Amino acid sequence: MLWIIVILSVKIVHFPINCCQYYVFEFTQSLISLITGDYESALEEHNKELHISEALEDIMGAGVAHRKIGECFCELGKYNKALKHQKLHLQVLIFFNTPGVSH
Repeated sequence: MLWIIVILSVKIVHFPINCCQYYVFEFTQSLISLITGDYESALEEHNKELHISEALEDIMGAGVAHRKIGECFCELGKYNKALKHQKLHLQVLIFFNTPGVSH
């Protein structure tokens, strides 16, 4: 079920197919890192996700990446860095929920 959701999420953003495959691969790598508790590796993967989202001008994707980065920093006890990324995630949520803003 998780794989179907991931693939559908990527298709909604309309990435080129070669980029979709890379995006799903990166997600899989970060998921494995999180399951095993390897937050440093997960952090690396989420930073890659952030850079891909920014390069594609995918604001929502970048916001989600910031949330994931913040969660990893929190698990690592780096609370100031976690807060910085969670605030960036919150800014994206506010942007998409602002009436009158076209996306």
